[in-house]
Formats: sequence, C-alpha cells, structure tokens
Amino acid sequence: GGQVSIGQARFDAARVREGMFQPLKFASEGQVGLFMLQPFDPGKVPVVFVHGIGGSPRDWVDVIASLDKERFQPWVAYYPSGASIGYSALVLSSAMDELRYRHPFANAVIVAHSMGGLVAMGSLNIATREGRIPPVKLLVTISTPWLGNRAARWAQAAPTRALDSWLDIAPGSDFLDSVLAYPRPPQLCHTMFYGYGGRSMFVKGDNDGVVALSSVLASSATSRAEQVVGFDEGHESILQSDAMQEALNTRLATYSRNPTCKSAP
Repeated sequence: GGQVSIGQARFDAARVREGMFQPLKFASEGQVGLFMLQPFDPGKVPVVFVHGIGGSPRDWVDVIASLDKERFQPWVAYYPSGASIGYSALVLSSAMDELRYRHPFANAVIVAHSMGGLVAMGSLNIATREGRIPPVKLLVTISTPWLGNRAARWAQAAPTRALDSWLDIAPGSDFLDSVLAYPRPPQLCHTMFYGYGGRSMFVKGDNDGVVALSSVLASSATSRAEQVVGFDEGHESILQSDAMQEALNTRLATYSRNPTCKSAP
C-alpha cells in the first residue's frame, strides 16, 4: 500500500533478476507488494497492474500513461516471478484484502500480462475457495498462457533446478489444471486481449512470438470470457500498442458507467 514511483531502484533490472533466480532473498528484503502511484482517492476505482514472468511494474509505463486518471487510480503489483505462481497469487490476494481493509473500496479492476493473468486468476480463486466474494469486478488478461508454455518443459530437463514458476507453467502442471477449475467469482467480468503478430520458430503452430495461441485462446478460458480481442502485436509489444491501450480504456470507460458484464457465459 505504500506510494512509489516507477523509477525507483526496486524496479531495476538487477532486482527483477533477483526475483527470478533468488525469490526468497527478493521477498525477505521487502520488495514484494502492491503499491500505489498516487495517494489513495476514494472517488477513483483502483486498477491493479500485474506483470508477467521476468517483468516489473515498469512494463506498464505506457499503459498507465494512457489511463484516465480522473476516474481510475493505478496500483502496481510486484512479486518474485521465479517463485511458484500459487505463492504470488496468495501475495496478491492478501494485499488486496489488506488494502480493502485500510481503504474501503467497492470494486476494483485487475489488468494482467502473460503469467500475471495466472497469478490474478489464482488470487481470485483463493477468495472463491474460502467462500468470499473478491472486490475485483473486472479482470483484463493480456496474452495469458492458460494451457502453459511448452518451453517450460525444457527448463524441467535442465541439469539445474527449474524455477518454481516454470514448473507451474509447464503444460499439464497441477497449477494449470486447477486455475480454471473453480467457478468464475460472482459478478466478475473477464476480458481477454491477445496478440497474433509475433512469430517464433521455437513455438509450434500460430503464436505471438512467445506463447502458442492454442494456449492463449484455450476454450476453457474463452468460454468464460465476455470479450476476446486480438491485436497484430507480439507478446511484449502488445503492451505498447496504441490499439490495445485504446481498447482497454474503452472497456474501462464502459465498466465505470456500468460495472456488470456485457454477457454472462
């Protein structure tokens, strides 16, 4: 809940690498958290930005710059992306509960990129599992690999110990089998954005340069979403896409006027 700036040293590349390869050190040094970029304003809806593996809140600089700050207040999640996704989901869930206790707010939005979408959905599942209704009413996931990434299997075969997050993101992992097994939280709207402009010879079939579209557009996820929109962008460039930012702001504007789903799959 502390106020930070994107330029702070905690978001430097060295810290991001530490979160990948030394997640316990990263956490013990107090880097993990949910941070505000401006003082809390009860009149504005919190929008929580969740980065992907090997990322940081700086990934969201362009998206945050385009955000309508008259109606929304940006918050950024920061977690050690080498840790298990379940751990990061628990951190996010606990942080949301803590901030809701400190600053009561009626509803919030989560915008998550790549593996961050799994973290976000995992955090919402925790509330569902505990019989609680989370304060999040809109989830926007961007290029999230719902069925995992086959490249994670290479990490499993490496002579050194694989990162816990890579074990979780390997197709068929226990985490991936469970993440969409829970019913969608009541009143949660899910919008899915994805890129189709990237290409990688190391990823089978159509892909965004990092993740196969068969994973991003898994029927188990799209069948629960109220909106699925594609952009001619790669896995990383989609965050800088003017078209994606415009679509996100349009969805947020619609949500601010009527925080309900367009359709209920």
